[in-house]
Amino acid sequence: MIKVEFWDDPKTGKCSDKAQLLFVGMWNFADDSGIVRGDPTYLKSKIFPYKENYLKNLEESIKELKEQQLILEIKYNNEKYFWIKNFLKHQVISHPSSFRYIESLNDDYGELLNDSSSPPVVPIEDSHPKVKEKVKEKVKEKVKEKDIYIVVLDFWNSIEERGLARKHELKGEIGKDIKKAIDKLLEKKESIETIKQAIENYFKILSDEKYFFKYVWRLDQFLRQKNAYWVFKQDFDILHNNYLNKKPKESKWF
Repeated sequence: MIKVEFWDDPKTGKCSDKAQLLFVGMWNFADDSGIVRGDPTYLKSKIFPYKENYLKNLEESIKELKEQQLILEIKYNNEKYFWIKNFLKHQVISHPSSFRYIESLNDDYGELLNDSSSPPVVPIEDSHPKVKEKVKEKVKEKVKEKDIYIVVLDFWNSIEERGLARKHELKGEIGKDIKKAIDKLLEKKESIETIKQAIENYFKILSDEKYFFKYVWRLDQFLRQKNAYWVFKQDFDILHNNYLNKKPKESKWF
């Protein structure tokens, strides 16, 4: 819900109509702490999916919002996010979710602003130094584990040219299956970069008409199937040659 104060606020009032609309759209795709992904391509696909050639306008709107300090940029694990500063003051969370783009015990992201360092230091008062360090390490391990799932899922969801392949959330049975599939690949020493490359190769083949392959998998299925991930992790030149629609050879008359 947009409160009346939104229109009276001098900061939003200085923004263009496009920037104001983007700002409101960000609320819909932020987690419960006010963090939203900072990838302009992602934001365009979510908030302005039917506007063509709009990326430049969106980047200009982001600049306006940052200049008015309505959003603050956060760099976390080499990914960019925006923190909607007063999100929790003005939004009522009817159905709270435990999902967070960035792990923090108190949803205070001040230490991460414009900082690309590792996960936030969680303040733990009145603790023995050794106990404090152990708790911090456990928090960092939890952050790292959670981030792996989010990185893979976000990458799957962020690709626009995807044919009929669906986007997912880390919820319900499918969310559990996605986590299990990622865990199994990591147990086999597969890297996150290799997983992302396989996903990218799959969508390139799936969405391009010059390739005959059109089989659609869910993310968990793609990661589990032997004829899916393990095929598409190959060099793209190999996939290109294997799946290219080849024209029949012309008959020669002598």
